[in-house]
Amino acid sequence: MLGRKRPSLAIVCALLLSSSLNAEVKVLKNFTLIDGTGRPPVAESAMIVNDGRITWIGRTAVLKAPAGAETADLTGKFVMPGIINLHGHIGNTVDLTQDGKFYTRKSIEENLHSMFAYGQTPLFINDPFFTRSVSQTTLQLLSNPERQKTNAAVPHFKEFPGFLETAKKNLKKLADAGVKYGFGTDTGPPGRFPGYAEHWELELMVDAGLTPVQALTAATRSGAEFLGAKDLGTLEVSRWADLIVLNANPLTNIKNSRSIHAVYIAGNLVK
Repeated sequence: MLGRKRPSLAIVCALLLSSSLNAEVKVLKNFTLIDGTGRPPVAESAMIVNDGRITWIGRTAVLKAPAGAETADLTGKFVMPGIINLHGHIGNTVDLTQDGKFYTRKSIEENLHSMFAYGQTPLFINDPFFTRSVSQTTLQLLSNPERQKTNAAVPHFKEFPGFLETAKKNLKKLADAGVKYGFGTDTGPPGRFPGYAEHWELELMVDAGLTPVQALTAATRSGAEFLGAKDLGTLEVSRWADLIVLNANPLTNIKNSRSIHAVYIAGNLVK
């Protein structure tokens, strides 16, 4: 917003999580690794985390777990880096109303734990992955016929689907031409829901013709590279242990990115 400085998302996350960071050694094992580099997945992988960073990663068969380390057996799970959204807003919106007065620690925390104007009831309104992160008031507003009628009257509303198709075609052309691209959703303003929209964006990128590997790499390694963050974006030695544990393989179906079993930030399980 003009005339008003806001702390970056990375700084906010660090402040909120600083009290929980510790030097405990953790071991994750028996998972399939999707490391964010674009390399093929590696089954039966393991990882040692110390003080929030990855200190060793390799096959479970050769793992030498430190004595006393907290161990998580992730048999049957898939582990990928945390998603990096290059364009998002947090803390300004409650339900479907945006106002600077909502920019509070409570609002930021709710956003951190959780695209269009809608002219009809959106298909995802009954999706449990969506509904678990929004209020009943939001669901009622999205289903309200009068609100839908107002939104449908917005100039060029009927052209919006065409704009999306053009954007998808442009993304595919740029990717095919070797142009570097990242991942950003502009989430945060009313109707652009943080958390859900990032996974929807992955789906849209694959719909545009990218492979799941390309979409996931854009949302992890490429995002870190655009930010100049050398210790984020991939699951490699010395990087922060920011990762998502999935119940199903996102490389076979990108919507499996929503099958979240657990999330770790700096090696700490987010509860």
